[in-house]
Amino acid sequence: VLPAGGGPARADPHRGRTVRGRPLGDGPRGRGPALGAADGAGAVAQMSAREPMPEIILADYHLADGTGIDAVNLVRARAGYPVPAVIITADYSPDVHDVIRKAGFHLLRKPIKPAALRALISQIRQHQAAAE
Repeated sequence: VLPAGGGPARADPHRGRTVRGRPLGDGPRGRGPALGAADGAGAVAQMSAREPMPEIILADYHLADGTGIDAVNLVRARAGYPVPAVIITADYSPDVHDVIRKAGFHLLRKPIKPAALRALISQIRQHQAAAE
């Protein structure tokens, strides 16, 4: 879930997906499409027409219509299972940190270092594999 104002939405001419900013293409290692949306409702609308369900959610904390936590909860309700989620924020306030942690989400602070994001996604996938 991308923040509103993240750039004009446009279609990826190669895959017919609507994304914000630049085309996202297929997800890592061909695991499925990567989707972008301005809020939880937009993400759920895209999910309704697509399978498989999400493997992981990356959501900005401050969205135009609510929070990333709200968006993740909508996506999880649609998916029918607790999709692992990472909340991303530039807000360093202790209150926001506490809200995100108490909600049980992983937290990454902006600016995001690509290596940190890759490491966290790898950790989440390893945890998922161990739980199966």
